[in-house]
Amino acid sequence: MLCHRGAFRVAIRLVAIALLAVIGSGCTSIDWAGMNWNAGRGDDVALLRKQRLIEEAGRFDKHREEAQWQAALARLRAGNLDRARDQLAALLVRNPDHPDARALLDEINASQSAIDPTVESAVRLAVDALQSNQPDVALGILHDALARFPESAVLWRVLGAAHHQGGAPQSAQSALHQALSLDNSSPLAYFLLGQSLRSQGQQEQATRYFQAAADLDGRYAM
Repeated sequence: MLCHRGAFRVAIRLVAIALLAVIGSGCTSIDWAGMNWNAGRGDDVALLRKQRLIEEAGRFDKHREEAQWQAALARLRAGNLDRARDQLAALLVRNPDHPDARALLDEINASQSAIDPTVESAVRLAVDALQSNQPDVALGILHDALARFPESAVLWRVLGAAHHQGGAPQSAQSALHQALSLDNSSPLAYFLLGQSLRSQGQQEQATRYFQAAADLDGRYAM
């Protein structure tokens, strides 16, 4: 045991002498990285893994944002403004700087603020009925509301959607034309009219209405 300790002390002295010789020779640039070239490799691997995880998370977030954006557009095209608003709000929580979500949410809020509360309530009830595949219930709600508010373009638009779901394309088109006569700035009315015409095989006419919707709002481009 003493012999081993003595050998260890000799080795330490030799290392110290070697270092002093290097310093004494004026060579102050010691290649420590070369003496221990493997020291940082574990940290580099961990860093690369972390970077890859961050990149994958970023790609997932982008995919999730796009899915939420498309879901909001689908709700809007279906006339379900409340659910479109919910999707947009969720998207803005994820990405407050989304280039289109804020503008579309403001547009929806502005359009609904101009609607009579009674009309808005009727629209909500009718849309809920349509989502439950109950077009007859929606038609009853809408006809009652239109008896009081015959100049409401939004009621006529939803009425057109209800007739379309109920399998009455002619009635759907009549209601949507009435909606457009009251408000020809709604891309949704043109889009729904195009869908109704296409269901009857009138592709050329449908294309014109689809194009009119897209001209007003590029999000309706087919």
